[in-house]
Amino acid sequence: MKTLEELYRENPQAYADIVARANKEHKKIEVINDELVLVEIEQKEPDYKALRYKEYPRLQEQMDMLWHAIDSGNLDKTSDFYKTLKAVKDKYPKND
Repeated sequence: MKTLEELYRENPQAYADIVARANKEHKKIEVINDELVLVEIEQKEPDYKALRYKEYPRLQEQMDMLWHAIDSGNLDKTSDFYKTLKAVKDKYPKND
């Protein structure tokens, strides 16, 4: 069985073409019977950290909310800062 490196050395253009196609189609490359083939990538559910990251306000906005909470003397669970972050945490709880 040949390796990816061996197949690359034999035909660099064919290798480059399949790599480009794999990237475009979001697939991975495997060697099966000494041929390069594209295989579907298993999609796994994103974890809570990735989901939260997408939904949290930008850090600049969080800092602004925090500053306003401190400035108004409301740095507690009633502040927009707390409620905004808490809503995201509640929507995507830890899945330990």
